[in-house]
Amino acid sequence: MGVSPWAVGLEVGEYVVVYAGQALDRMSKDEAEELLAFYDGFEQMLEEASLRMLAGSEAGLENARTVAEVPR
Repeated sequence: MGVSPWAVGLEVGEYVVVYAGQALDRMSKDEAEELLAFYDGFEQMLEEASLRMLAGSEAGLENARTVAEVPR
């Protein structure tokens, strides 16, 4: 595997854009922190949505059980 030209001369604490295991570009610390915060917020939003969907599915199953138990 070759070394990306952007990886040459990198120092600890620098941020880079990585795609498919290759460093594509350097980015500022502020830009990197903003992007990481965005991804963190997006991940939290997806987790909360998944939990709401799961809770809704469970509620739907409970309602289905209740309907199935109603005598004719």
